[in-house]
Amino acid sequence: AETAKWSKEGRLQAEFIVEGKDQTRGWFYSLLSCGMVLNNESPYKAVLMHGFFVDEKGEKMSKSVGNFMPLDDILSKYGADSFRLWGLSATVWDDLRFSTREMDESRRCLDIFMNLGVWLSRFYKKPPRPLDENLLEAEDRWLRSRATGLVEKVTHSFEHYEPHEGLYALKEFLIEDVSRFYLKRLKQRISSGERHPDAGLSVLHDCLLTAVQLLHPYTPFVAEHLYLTVFKGERKEESISFLPWPKANPAWRDPLLEVQMTHARAALNAAANARARANLKLRWPAEHVCVASESTATLTACERLSDLIAAMANVRHTKLGAPPSTFDVSLDKTKIGAKHKGESPQVLA
Repeated sequence: AETAKWSKEGRLQAEFIVEGKDQTRGWFYSLLSCGMVLNNESPYKAVLMHGFFVDEKGEKMSKSVGNFMPLDDILSKYGADSFRLWGLSATVWDDLRFSTREMDESRRCLDIFMNLGVWLSRFYKKPPRPLDENLLEAEDRWLRSRATGLVEKVTHSFEHYEPHEGLYALKEFLIEDVSRFYLKRLKQRISSGERHPDAGLSVLHDCLLTAVQLLHPYTPFVAEHLYLTVFKGERKEESISFLPWPKANPAWRDPLLEVQMTHARAALNAAANARARANLKLRWPAEHVCVASESTATLTACERLSDLIAAMANVRHTKLGAPPSTFDVSLDKTKIGAKHKGESPQVLA
């Protein structure tokens, strides 16, 4: 991307400059004052100030204090991409507090990304003909809608110098949407051979490629590895760096389905909690799950996605409304006698 351009008068104005927050007076203000004196304009259009790399307590790292963590030690233990993923997850302009717990979490995130690629390469085969849209299930259309929304969010985050927002959206998509939800449903379709699992695999392939392209600026080594091992076989580009930046596909957007899937996933979480309370494991099938809610939106969503809910909750049917309940009322005669004494026969009558 172009970072600076010459004006007609021969002056150079930067699109964007970045430095530490200690350079407010020493660099940013000096440039600004010089630009105003010489050209009556700012020499830059946008400024980003980053924080400092500090210890877990927020104190400056120092070898004499003993809280200094050599970068070579971090890279040898966690890897460069884990360090990048952790660092870029934080708000850019705040101080970056080193945390081994958060570094471990970043490494686990990368393991999930890698495992998604391994799984897809094992089951995906390039279809002989273009994907038939009529074969897509609701969850397939939902994932495509989420993927195109992801392109918009990550692109917006870079354009507005907030890369941490884009990375948060990426991790939510790959971990929560794909790994912990969509992949579970796709595995069910593959094992049963029903509901066109090949269509689901094609959707996952396309959406995962888009996510890997968006992930590349954050974790270049992992993204390159995934591209070469999973996607390179059917593309001419030798590296993911040669691919153009993804563009959102408006035809994939379905905001209503995304909202309805949120309701359906909430119902599935409630069903899982009900199974836990009843000590009924998920592998044990049940007759039905009842979805009771005062929200019309929730009931409409669960009605539309009833087959998905039934499959993932391992029940035969999804019913809307509270289950029928019965109860009996009986009198405790001992307490009536103690209170009413001789009048107890009349009270019981």
